[in-house]
Amino acid sequence: MTEQSFVQRREPVWNEFAVLVKGKKRDIKTNAVIFVQYFRELSQDLNIAKSHGFDPAIIERLNLLVNEGNQILYGQSGWSLKIPAGFIWRTFPQKVRCQWRGILAVTLLFYGLMFFFIFLCISFPDISREIISAHTLAQMEDMYNPESAHFLTPREVQAMRICLDFIFTTIFPLHSGLLPAAYWPE
Repeated sequence: MTEQSFVQRREPVWNEFAVLVKGKKRDIKTNAVIFVQYFRELSQDLNIAKSHGFDPAIIERLNLLVNEGNQILYGQSGWSLKIPAGFIWRTFPQKVRCQWRGILAVTLLFYGLMFFFIFLCISFPDISREIISAHTLAQMEDMYNPESAHFLTPREVQAMRICLDFIFTTIFPLHSGLLPAAYWPE
């Protein structure tokens, strides 16, 4: 293969690729398959030109085109607000609609257990002594006792104690009830 026949045969592809690279992004999107095909052919042409020791000007031109194509294909695109907005408005709802049965099952499991425990605690107030340790229960009762030392402490401390009590009374009994049930030998 001579250099002239190689250039004569392959130069139309190089010129078309150069037009795609220099053109608008819209042109690349509409001709994506052709762009990738030309990029592969250009990479092969660059390897052939290097291995046969063709003119450095040809190698330089091919190398420039391959680098520009590589940047378009694999380069980082700029951050856009369209991407997260598209995820929130389009992708996430589509995934939820596709997996609605699983999401419904998990939601019913979580809220069903919550309502079940609320029903148990309202119907049988003494069940709290079975679920929660005596020390934790004494702390909770002390928190709402007007005669205790911390009763009129600042609101932030009270709010934090209420949140912690909520965590200890809902999440820990839930996990202590679910984990043994999950590993219970049948």
